[in-house]
Amino acid sequence: MIEGHAIAFNGTHGRMELRQFEKQPWETPDHDEILLVRSYGQGVETIQAPHAGGGHFGGDDRMRNTILRNGEDPLGQRAGSRAGAMSVMVGLAAFESARSGRTVNIAEFGEI
Repeated sequence: MIEGHAIAFNGTHGRMELRQFEKQPWETPDHDEILLVRSYGQGVETIQAPHAGGGHFGGDDRMRNTILRNGEDPLGQRAGSRAGAMSVMVGLAAFESARSGRTVNIAEFGEI
């Protein structure tokens, strides 16, 4: 089995590329590399993300700890209950819009 992926995002300030090898028939590095290419000659930066033990090179354990064990959130990225409720409301609005063929405002479902 061969697993992995290559992904790139182009933006107004440059490009970000990732090539991640998982299961390959050849020897692979012990890290992933992210290439940041900044626009207008501002340079290129390579970031190495070391693999950790566990599923998805440690990502599964980190996500599980963050969600279920109230792990650290140094960047303040954890969503609160309001964000969760808003996600549900957006899904309800999308479902109702598809069913009815009209534009649906999430305010129709109540106020959060």
